[in-house]
Amino acid sequence: MAEPLGVVARQFAACASIEGVHALGGEPLWLEFGIDPKGRAQSTTGPDRPSEAVLTDCLYEVLGSLEFPEHDGVLGSYSYPVLLLVEDGEVRNIPYPVVLSNEPALIAPLLTVPPDLSADDLQAIAAELVPRSD
Repeated sequence: MAEPLGVVARQFAACASIEGVHALGGEPLWLEFGIDPKGRAQSTTGPDRPSEAVLTDCLYEVLGSLEFPEHDGVLGSYSYPVLLLVEDGEVRNIPYPVVLSNEPALIAPLLTVPPDLSADDLQAIAAELVPRSD
């Protein structure tokens, strides 16, 4: 990706209003997308709820502006969780450091964790997105 993950996180956060984040109830929005051979992302699904349509459209617009590595395979299927929260009166996106591949044969492009990501943010990611063994 041409953009550092922290920049993308700020672009994702700019898509949401404080009210919209509260309406999500702390749940991540999952972006489902494919990456064509030229490295362009294409959305493959719409929002889960119609009330999320404007937010999801904006998130997919940000995603569509990113560059991924070119490849000579078919359109891959990927997922990326966007976890938005309100902190100090502002919307913030906690970046997740990997793109998840829905195709076991495909290698998902890895993202780097921004250097300013706090330990609390990493714990919040783990608490929300890592499967629990209860």
